[in-house]
Amino acid sequence: VFAVAPDARGWVPQQQHLTTPFLVWSALRFGLRGSTLALATYALMTIWYTTNGTGPFVAAHADPGTTLLTLQVYVGLLGVMILIGAGLMAERRDAFADTESWRRRFEAAIKASGNLVFEIHADSGHIDWAGDTRAVLGLATRDLETTRLWTGRVHPDDRERLLGIRRKMGSGALKSVKLEYRVRREDDTYRLMSVSAYAVKAPASELSVGRSRGWRIIGFVEDITEKKHADAERVRLEAELRHAQKMEAIGQLAGGIAHDFNNILASIVGYGEMARKRVTGDATLARHLDIILKAGERGRVLVSQILTFSRKTPAARMAVNVDDVLDEVVLLVRGSTPHEVRLNRHNVGHLAVTGNPTELHQLFMNLATNGLQAMPDGGVLEIDISLAALREPQPVIQGQLPAGNYALIRVRDHGVGIEDAARDRIFEPFFTTKASGRGTGLGLALALAVARAHGGGIELDSQSGKGATFTVYLPLDDGDSGANAGAEVSVPRGREQRIMIVDDEQPLLELAEEILAELGYQTAVFNRSTDALAAFEQQPQQFDLLLTDEIMPGLTGTQLAARVHAARPELPILIITAYGGPGFELRAQQAGVVKVLRKPYQGAELAHALAAALATPGR
Repeated sequence: VFAVAPDARGWVPQQQHLTTPFLVWSALRFGLRGSTLALATYALMTIWYTTNGTGPFVAAHADPGTTLLTLQVYVGLLGVMILIGAGLMAERRDAFADTESWRRRFEAAIKASGNLVFEIHADSGHIDWAGDTRAVLGLATRDLETTRLWTGRVHPDDRERLLGIRRKMGSGALKSVKLEYRVRREDDTYRLMSVSAYAVKAPASELSVGRSRGWRIIGFVEDITEKKHADAERVRLEAELRHAQKMEAIGQLAGGIAHDFNNILASIVGYGEMARKRVTGDATLARHLDIILKAGERGRVLVSQILTFSRKTPAARMAVNVDDVLDEVVLLVRGSTPHEVRLNRHNVGHLAVTGNPTELHQLFMNLATNGLQAMPDGGVLEIDISLAALREPQPVIQGQLPAGNYALIRVRDHGVGIEDAARDRIFEPFFTTKASGRGTGLGLALALAVARAHGGGIELDSQSGKGATFTVYLPLDDGDSGANAGAEVSVPRGREQRIMIVDDEQPLLELAEEILAELGYQTAVFNRSTDALAAFEQQPQQFDLLLTDEIMPGLTGTQLAARVHAARPELPILIITAYGGPGFELRAQQAGVVKVLRKPYQGAELAHALAAALATPGR
């Protein structure tokens, strides 16, 4: 362009504008520095050609000075425009890079959060997504790009509610909402989603050209299925914790009253037994004593129930045949009620579980009694026993049973059923739906405590007016617990062995002295543990066995036992107590105690314990 010489008329083609695109290209391609270098090269080239008399700025009639001035003005204006354009392009490029960087960070943050961001165009129904829809929903973005596709994956029970909310937001009647509904994934499983949505005005530019009626819906989608499961588990654990705390409080209360209450019962039962043995010809007096003994036994069972479900009393475990226990329960129930009682065995032999027969008897008896009381107008009580092989953990009330083989016992009544409001509290101690005077509210609480103490659980199925079914799971015996030795047939007697008896309750001290004297033992009684220790230290070899209470002023029973055991390790030591406090069993074992008896005790029970302790080798 600038190397063309003037023709004969002094005219040169005005093609200098053809060079401008190259300068613009250099500004776009190389930025401000590249365009500056290109302009400098351009200026030098044009000036050199023009001074040599060629180029579009040279004319035959033009003054050389004017020609160069015109060229400089042209190059200057062109340079300013190019440099301004290069600067604007650099700013635009930086802004674009910054925007792109923020977009990448935004996408990374959305993906890391496990959520999705959406924007719904209310007019067209198109949805723009941000985030990994494949990871959150198991679906590609193209499968969710319209409201029709999205709504088609919403659970039918939630769909109508969602459509109503979307219409309100699309019209601007509802500004924001947070809701939960189920969405079907690609594998046809439903997941629970939490959706927060906000209605916003469309940009003014879209309103001005009529592309929108004014509203968009922007929001967030979060999969909360696992969170809901975790929340449900947390609620269950909190309920278990509250129940455990309640049981602990009741256990502390029971422990506080059990000692004094059982001392009173021990006197009533003990002296009642002795008086009953001496009654021979007075039937009326015998009947009165029998009533006293039954009342005392009821009091003992009541305290035993409280201590059992509060887990304060350990019980011996052995192999127990569930059929035998149920046969005994059914026999007792049939003899005391006009209701029909059916015991069904579903193709199972004898099912043995590791447990305590007395506690299991209480469990089934309480469930049967509860079922009978639910049918005040008569009916059928069904008890089914079968074998359950759980291949996976089984949820039950307040817990989960591990996989394994279980004896399954169902106690089904056809009575009034249990209302929904009472279902969550039916196993709470002292909670009852019965009329005043018809129950203490301990039966079902004890049943659940016994089942759980045996490694099992209880499940409840009931509706108001349709009866109730209590299903008990008890793990089968592994064969290592031994067999039930059966009932004792005789009361062993002593052979003039000298027994040290220590108890701060004078009536119980005198009772134990009389019982042991009748059994053929010699006794030395002390109502203060410190006096007993002093007597023992003076003549430790004169005693053959120590029988002591636990809770006493001065030295407790375990403290006295520890001192005696240190001096004579071979001396048998028995403790009689109602409640020894936390850690009592461990303290008793460490103190050398060979047997713990629970108040109130029976004379035969004490006789067997003494005989067994004195017959132990090395004693």
